[in-house]
Amino acid sequence: MVKIVTRGAIDADLSGADLSNTNLSNTDLSGVNLRYADLRYADLRYADLSRANLSSAKLSGANVENARFGNNPGISESIKNNLIQRGAIFEDSPGDHSRVLIPR
Repeated sequence: MVKIVTRGAIDADLSGADLSNTNLSNTDLSGVNLRYADLRYADLRYADLSRANLSSAKLSGANVENARFGNNPGISESIKNNLIQRGAIFEDSPGDHSRVLIPR
């Protein structure tokens, strides 16, 4: 696995990047353009993906436990619900605790 380290990577462009099987845990990806990026089986634990453009991004098999999302272009309600079930945290609005609203 490759470890990518970013600090304040706001507005970085990783569109179409192959980041599959990559260790991106604890990485600040807020505001990054990840449109069409391949994130399958990537380790996104504790990563900050708020405001990241995830349009057409591939997220199947990615470990999203405690990854932070919010205000993401390209995230449908069904994808959002799937990510929440897999441990992601969505903060689309102040006080949003959507992670705990999904009954199991």
